[in-house]
Amino acid sequence: MKKLILLTVIIVFTQITFGQTYNDFETDSTKTYEPFKPSKTQFMIRGYGHTGLNTLSNDEETESSYVGSAFAPIFLFKHSDRLMFEAELEFVLENNELEVGLEYADVMYVLNKNMTVRAGKFLLPFGTFMERLHPAWINRLPTRPLGFGHDGIAPSSGIGVELRGAFELGGPKLNYSVYSTNGPRLKNGSEEPEEAGMLMFQNFEDNNNSKAFGGRIGLLPFADSSTEIGFSTYSTSKVGARDSDYENVGAFLYAIDFAFIKQIPTIQ
Repeated sequence: MKKLILLTVIIVFTQITFGQTYNDFETDSTKTYEPFKPSKTQFMIRGYGHTGLNTLSNDEETESSYVGSAFAPIFLFKHSDRLMFEAELEFVLENNELEVGLEYADVMYVLNKNMTVRAGKFLLPFGTFMERLHPAWINRLPTRPLGFGHDGIAPSSGIGVELRGAFELGGPKLNYSVYSTNGPRLKNGSEEPEEAGMLMFQNFEDNNNSKAFGGRIGLLPFADSSTEIGFSTYSTSKVGARDSDYENVGAFLYAIDFAFIKQIPTIQ
């Protein structure tokens, strides 16, 4: 009988915030200076790190190894109340090598209280896991949900543009997101035969003119926002390379998510 024990240690960095100030160049140096007025420009560094211990045992032997050492700094820049930028780097020790990745990097502009547009590389709202729950300090389980992660069947991030926002419905609330990104690529098995027919969503440069379109709509039917029901879609008409046998192969994905949050006083 096999037993898997995972011990995860997570460290969340203390935030560091910087506010920039500007001098009034019209003030004569011989006159008394007025106190500097801080601008709305702000810069913040946050992040987290985690590591773990895996132990696998059966009737014959036991194996153990420290795994998953990772460091993920998050950079947040606020130019004004409307214009903001966010980015997350990821440094992971995996397969005896240091892998460096860009989790997301996008610029956001608030159009009004119900609508925000962003562009760049961002986490896709296909369900709620990647956008809200995937960091290790939130997801305390040893693995990601089925379908997410390396070679997963669900999209996690993309490069493109997104329009998102929320509305009050007199008690209930509605949030929405619509986006367009580079379409996924169809793996033909030339490099990894066992992965033939799978989609590769990490597509920094599109291999055809067909973009991917998707979105999510979430309804919080109760005034206390304790329950949310969401529906997500992701589609593209072509995933194959130009002039290939699979050029006209398309893809359509959808997901339904449900969340219920209730605080239990005895474990607060």
